[in-house]
Amino acid sequence: MNLCRPDELKSCAACCGLYNVPDATRPTLWKKLHRRTTLFRTTPRSLEEIDAYQRTVRSAEPEAPLEEIIHVCEFTGFLDPRRLIVGCQLHPSAPSNSEVDLRGLCHYGSMACKAFFCPAWAAIPGSYLGILVHALQDWHLYGLVITDVDFVISLFSLLEAQIGGTIDATRIEGREASAVFREMISWKDTWPLRGASTLRRNRYYFKPSAPAGELGSEDAMDRLLDCLAFTFDAPTNSGAAKAVVEETLKRFGRAYGRE
Repeated sequence: MNLCRPDELKSCAACCGLYNVPDATRPTLWKKLHRRTTLFRTTPRSLEEIDAYQRTVRSAEPEAPLEEIIHVCEFTGFLDPRRLIVGCQLHPSAPSNSEVDLRGLCHYGSMACKAFFCPAWAAIPGSYLGILVHALQDWHLYGLVITDVDFVISLFSLLEAQIGGTIDATRIEGREASAVFREMISWKDTWPLRGASTLRRNRYYFKPSAPAGELGSEDAMDRLLDCLAFTFDAPTNSGAAKAVVEETLKRFGRAYGRE
């Protein structure tokens, strides 16, 4: 499975610094990506014109990145007419590039983009990935969830402890338990205790704290709440935050048991 682009409904551009900005909510990022895409479609593929495009984007997006060491790439945009796939507009397969690899013009250069694979590729079990790819149908939430290894492993650990075994994907596809599951993974964007935060910080560069199958319920709860605290820069160590998780887990368990 290609985690960067598992199907034609979604993709991930976290390593391009997509979420490394003060306002990474979906509406704001969509407008930014749409503006870049529209501009780049009319940019002649010459060094001078691409350089002018880059300067224009930088001028239109002056906000400083959250993490200085993670570049926010100006060439990230939509790669399809329906605005479902985010990715590199310099990639040889991107529209109007005629199979020419232009990634050498970006901040990290062509070789870095070709060689990098985030920790999720190796750390998240295939059984979890299959469920997540089926449940996530939007580029914004997909990129936030699929690259946060601790969030994924902690959540599945809690779910499996709740039902007393491994989740059977066929029992939650398109059913009541699926709706509760989607509610939980959407916490990376719509956590009810996030306050007014516009942050949607991504953890694609974090190595997992523990492998799948090695977390007890208490540790899994702590790590899940830590992930949410990082995402929104909002405290989640309160009893209220734990209560939200526990109540939703119970609803999932009841729905799963009825399937």
